[in-house]
Amino acid sequence: MMKCDQVKERLWAFVDGELALEEEQAVREHLELCGRCFPQYDWHRAYARYVRSVASRMADPAVRRRVFERLLRESQKPDTAQG
Repeated sequence: MMKCDQVKERLWAFVDGELALEEEQAVREHLELCGRCFPQYDWHRAYARYVRSVASRMADPAVRRRVFERLLRESQKPDTAQG
């Protein structure tokens, strides 16, 4: 069985469905038994759900235009950091 530190390192990948099947199963088994890791998993899962919900909302067209215009202006400025 995986140790807590191994599971914690993989929580984001687990929540995002990016683990190989065998590794995913090992994390799932650990979470079913571990009272210390499950709350962290639950938080990761809730946060990921929140981020997806916010990202799915479209910004007002005027706001998107201002952001795009600002990015365009910034990209056209000469790079003064190389001085």
